[in-house]
Amino acid sequence: MPAERRRPDAMVEVDGRRRSVRRPRRAGRFLLLLALLYLAVIEALGQAQRRFIGPLGEPAKKPEEAAAGSVAGQEPDEPDEKPDWKDAAYQRQLDRINARKRKQSPDYKESAYERKVRLRKMAMWNAAQRKGVNEVGARDSTTIDIKVKLVKPFGIEFEEREEDPNRVWVGRILEEGSAFKNGEVETGDFLTTVNGQDVEGKPYDEALQYLVDAEGEIDLVFKRIYVA
Repeated sequence: MPAERRRPDAMVEVDGRRRSVRRPRRAGRFLLLLALLYLAVIEALGQAQRRFIGPLGEPAKKPEEAAAGSVAGQEPDEPDEKPDWKDAAYQRQLDRINARKRKQSPDYKESAYERKVRLRKMAMWNAAQRKGVNEVGARDSTTIDIKVKLVKPFGIEFEEREEDPNRVWVGRILEEGSAFKNGEVETGDFLTTVNGQDVEGKPYDEALQYLVDAEGEIDLVFKRIYVA
């Protein structure tokens, strides 16, 4: 068996003398690699244990549970859903159909909100008819008629305005009067007709006298101003 060949030692010069420096043996390199491999295995086992047990000694959560942020005793948050424009359009169409059905019912009574919307649309239409082609962007005011049948006591506090003394203005609606139960007349309206008699433009006291003299169920017409 041939003898193992040994690599010659390296020679270095120290204080003018040449000294030999032994090269590291293969056994030393093997032990170093073995130690590094051991440390790598220990680190891998530690990471696996932390994933399984958790950082605080509790069973680790599944990825889907951790993502959902579930906590003991607390329901996970439901994901936010963006509203679909198709659903919104369908709901609006359904609301319009239901509104038509309600209006066709013999027991239908217009709500205060529906009445305001209707009168507002009427005012906007009247204002649009009055505007010229060159006044599309201009603001304009228009009036609409509010026709009611009321009995005394009306429950209306009328007032006279210095800037417009020839009109009888509605200053307040009282709950105990017929105007409040009717729901048509609002603060800011002004009186124009009493039982077919035009009172608009008459002095305040003269116009009120028509209300004093009227009896039974009284036909009244008010006007409401809208700025379009």
